[in-house]
Amino acid sequence: MSDVPARRIVVWCPDWPVVAASRAAELEPLVPAAVFAANRVVACSATARDSGVRRGMRRREAQGRCPELVVCEHDPARDVRFFEPVVIAVEELVPGVEVVRPGLVAVPARG
Repeated sequence: MSDVPARRIVVWCPDWPVVAASRAAELEPLVPAAVFAANRVVACSATARDSGVRRGMRRREAQGRCPELVVCEHDPARDVRFFEPVVIAVEELVPGVEVVRPGLVAVPARG
């Protein structure tokens, strides 16, 4: 067994919950949207960020900064469901995909 640690490449979409929620709601790509859990922003779209919405922000403050914000509730099952096609596509290119969580995969690398 080698003492060299295994190398991994990770592919990460930090806003995956809002990507999945936007796809589920069939929102247009530039619509400002945010996913909330316990009235706090879990993830937000780039358009919402451009209006000042940030992770951890309370719902009322987020809506105050971006009145047109589409509010989505956190749904971990939805995140998994919409991430499955991404995993399948990555697996077609690289064997040994490890799903760390929806929005984050790791694949083995050499070199």
